[in-house]
Amino acid sequence: DDNGTLETLSCEVWDRWQSLLCQVDHADGTVIQDFGLGCDRYGILPTQTNGMHDIVCNEQQVARWTGDEYVWDEG
Repeated sequence: DDNGTLETLSCEVWDRWQSLLCQVDHADGTVIQDFGLGCDRYGILPTQTNGMHDIVCNEQQVARWTGDEYVWDEG
């Protein structure tokens, strides 16, 4: 969020559904947001919205930061 400290995107495989469960954390460890959309891959894009990097699910679905939460594109 451009405050000089790094946030972290961490993921683990949920064996029951064979999908990734991920979360974005502040540097102090507090959770910004959880993701569990059943994506095969998540990635951090170089683009930013409201000071936070956009996140991609699979190849095309993008989440953008509103200032309070990540919201996924309808595509």
